[in-house]
Amino acid sequence: MNEDKGKMKKILLNPVGGLYFNSEVKQFVYQRPVFNNIYIDSLVIDICIPLADMLKTIGFKIYTTRLLNKIYKGNNNKWGDGMMGESGQPRYRECCVQYLKSICTYESFEKEKKFIPEEIYNDGNSFLEKDFNSRINYAKYINADMMITIDATTYITDNGMEVICNKVVGSELLAHLILNEVAKRTRTISKGVSYAEEKNDMEYNKLTCPSIIFKVGSTADARVGALLIQGFFRQWISLGIFAGIWKYMNK
Repeated sequence: MNEDKGKMKKILLNPVGGLYFNSEVKQFVYQRPVFNNIYIDSLVIDICIPLADMLKTIGFKIYTTRLLNKIYKGNNNKWGDGMMGESGQPRYRECCVQYLKSICTYESFEKEKKFIPEEIYNDGNSFLEKDFNSRINYAKYINADMMITIDATTYITDNGMEVICNKVVGSELLAHLILNEVAKRTRTISKGVSYAEEKNDMEYNKLTCPSIIFKVGSTADARVGALLIQGFFRQWISLGIFAGIWKYMNK
């Protein structure tokens, strides 16, 4: 393993979306629309859970912007991972703001004994702005060595996997390795690698660590949607991302 990269121990996994409070309808709603019976907010969690477990086996400390545990422990355990959240639904379905209010790492609160400062997750005017900013702020707060964002699109013409990277040294290499490993396992169309240029994506350029956004494709596309709904296909994506990170660390 490369000596400098060998020092990289903290990876922030950033599954997009999650339930947030919509002030217009006065209730918690998902951030992404539903196509082909696929909830992107749930899909990305399904990809991140096994990825986190695999990365932990090779010595990484995993931080995350949403809860990566669907196991219900019951409401008698105040900090049970599966307990109902403020939304009235299981906490793994909630957004980053809700998560950071209560717990700070993939490990249990009982081990960390530490809350996140309010300014990390209360930065912005709207709830959605706060949720997006909280993810960037959290990466800086924990001094992450790498940030991996898992996303999907809902554009019918956008049916290929894509990786967007920030402009930190190493990000482009990481992006290519991950995309190649995922494409190899899933045998799907790849749109390639690009730099973060859109308004929100450019916020990742403010980070000092390699950061990539992996877009698994469009859930609105019938063919891609049919694949993404399959558990084995999501597992292949997780394995590909893990293999890409492993190769990067050993370059």
